[in-house]
Amino acid sequence: MKIQAYKVDAFMKAPPANLAGVLFYGPDAGQVSEKAKIMAQQMVVDLDDPFLTALLDGEDVKEDPAKVQDELSAMAFGGGRRLLKIRDAGNAHAKTLTDAVETIPQGREADYAFLIVTAGELDTKSKLRALFEKDARLAALPCYTDDSRDLSQIVRTECQTVGILPERGVVEYLSAECQGDRLIAKNAVRKLALYVGGGQVTLEQAMACIRPVTEAQLDTISHALLAGNGAAVQEQVRRALLQGLQPVQMVRACLRATERLMLITAGMRAGQSFDLAIKPLWPPVFYKDKPLVQAQANRYQRAPKRLQALHKALFEAEIQLKSTLLPPELTLNHALLVAVWGLMPKR
Repeated sequence: MKIQAYKVDAFMKAPPANLAGVLFYGPDAGQVSEKAKIMAQQMVVDLDDPFLTALLDGEDVKEDPAKVQDELSAMAFGGGRRLLKIRDAGNAHAKTLTDAVETIPQGREADYAFLIVTAGELDTKSKLRALFEKDARLAALPCYTDDSRDLSQIVRTECQTVGILPERGVVEYLSAECQGDRLIAKNAVRKLALYVGGGQVTLEQAMACIRPVTEAQLDTISHALLAGNGAAVQEQVRRALLQGLQPVQMVRACLRATERLMLITAGMRAGQSFDLAIKPLWPPVFYKDKPLVQAQANRYQRAPKRLQALHKALFEAEIQLKSTLLPPELTLNHALLVAVWGLMPKR
């Protein structure tokens, strides 16, 4: 059976009596995992009971195809229906699963283990997806990435569950940081609840707890650059490269920081205070970075041409990184040092 995405939850609440198995697939790994677990809990009393559940992955199926049929037909110790879960499946496993499902007699589905298969994104030509869509005793259940509205609601619900009260901006920040993945979002809320210990949660607390390490490392490079500190730029670039960050990521981070600073200084030149000038920015300035950003704003408030020149230099550096045959690390260091020199006041 082919189930449309918006009907998946309703289908799971009242599955057909002759349902032999389901396929959860899609780009949202968190949603695939979550829905597969909910379905599994409906089928067996205890997911931790080894007599009731069997777990295989794609490699297990590839190495021993007969194991699928053996697990489907195995009897549960003490009676009841068993569960067979196969994770990380793909088109290469379609033939094995087809053969195994064909051994289940019509009308006797409940005598065999219930089959749950999880997979990543599958296109319309996928053989695995076709198996679950065309067989009336199977169902293909898509799990697409939650949009920002859905994810925000998931975050709010999880906040209620763990007993925290998010202040303005917290839900939006968590939703934006969780890459459209509901499992990441739920884990982030649980981590935040442990961090604050319950009660009100401020945006500053959420950012301090959830802020990605990558983002923090990239910010140190842009801060060093805007401070005009060439030695610090080279040191932070060296550390970022050791962490596996790409040169183009660093240039883009510096571009974003420069664009944000251009907006802040434009507001300040128009008569706004620093706090008022940063208010429209999203994501907001990390509270620990505010003194640094304010110092940068004060430094460049009366020097808009220097920021414009920096923006142009970084833009050209990104193009050069994508087109040059030189080592990207060398191109990056040269471009950033030239940018630092360009920021120095000319006599």
